[in-house]
Amino acid sequence: MKLWRCLFLAILCCACSHYEEAHESRMPPDDESDDGTPVVRILAFGNSFAIDAMESGLYDIAQASGIRLVLGNACQGGFSLQNHWNAFVTNYSGMEYRKCVNRHYSVYTGCNLKAILANEKWDIITFQQVSYQAGFYGTYEPYLTNLINYVKDNARNPNAKYGFYMVWAYAQNATHDKYYLYNNDQMTMYNAIAAATSKAIQAHPELDYLIPTGTAIQNVRTSHIGDNLTRDGIHLSEDIGRSIAAYSWLATLFGTETMMKNTFVPHNLDENTIQLIKNAVLSAIENPYSITPQPGLE
Repeated sequence: MKLWRCLFLAILCCACSHYEEAHESRMPPDDESDDGTPVVRILAFGNSFAIDAMESGLYDIAQASGIRLVLGNACQGGFSLQNHWNAFVTNYSGMEYRKCVNRHYSVYTGCNLKAILANEKWDIITFQQVSYQAGFYGTYEPYLTNLINYVKDNARNPNAKYGFYMVWAYAQNATHDKYYLYNNDQMTMYNAIAAATSKAIQAHPELDYLIPTGTAIQNVRTSHIGDNLTRDGIHLSEDIGRSIAAYSWLATLFGTETMMKNTFVPHNLDENTIQLIKNAVLSAIENPYSITPQPGLE
């Protein structure tokens, strides 16, 4: 028995091949940061779409509202809900763990999801579907249910809250090889994502949050900015697109009033553009499954 326990501990310690042994000692305490400011720890079971939301402004925007974050993304490009569940079941050790502490991002490779889940006393944990499957609810289950149940049973924080991250439709001229599933049509894809997300939220009352980034993106597309929110037809542009995602997370997790009062200026955007983004996010939170046209601001 002692030998078995030693082997188990050795495997767990090696779960992240680039995880520094001293890293935990440099982390702030579970309940407060180094200067005593309360910390909110957010973990996403995500992919590159979570990178778009978390790594280009979210930390700074939250800090401007007096919120200190620790951000984690259990990430692999193109990973679906099924892939994440299979990674738990098989103890797959090929995940990338992208972590932000005190505004500094570190990337650890060769990780497994159990080690990532145990790494922090996460306050908020989110799930998402991969973009090309996001409009087909049949691809969500039983994987979303399995993930929620496993994470709830094994998270270090018994009071953790859970959320679902709604992704966006591709640009109309996108060339993704799975875009044909939506007839290469943006509105077909958006409507399918909205419908599938609605079903997921109805099926899972244990989800505390819906982050409606997909609808916020579509709302902004109705404005003078148009269909210019991606850098490759798929992933968000590093200025306006990613700012929409970051504000969507801030407003959903910390309240629309917090977002509206936030004074941070991401990516040197002008005041009108920031106001347009905030209005589009506010509309998405109020109507997460339908588009609200956004008038231009003078």
